[in-house]
Amino acid sequence: MKRRHFLTSVAVTAAGATAAVVAPGRVRAELLQERTRLRVTVLKVTLDEALDEEYRDGGAGPCPVFQEGQEFIIESPFLCPADFCHWAWADIRSFIQESYFGREDPIITCCTDGIRPVFFKIERTEA
Repeated sequence: MKRRHFLTSVAVTAAGATAAVVAPGRVRAELLQERTRLRVTVLKVTLDEALDEEYRDGGAGPCPVFQEGQEFIIESPFLCPADFCHWAWADIRSFIQESYFGREDPIITCCTDGIRPVFFKIERTEA
């Protein structure tokens, strides 16, 4: 068998095998339905008034982005939700990925704003 024909037959066989596994729309829909989802709940929005007064002249106030009890459903550990603070997302992203890829018990974490940290609960969910 000539090299060109061999490579063509291998490519066709590999493409056919891939198409057989992925092609049906029903398989893709089932995979999407089984995808892991996380719930991120804002537990506490805090402010260290002494540090705020000393380093920001009392003008910082608590975080304006989050409210206690606010919930976010995460369907991808790589995409920050629309109304989520990008700085907080960067701070907790490793915990998001840890939960998404297997950790079963909830994680309590916070953003790294030293004067007004926000505390989050990350948990796996069915919804």
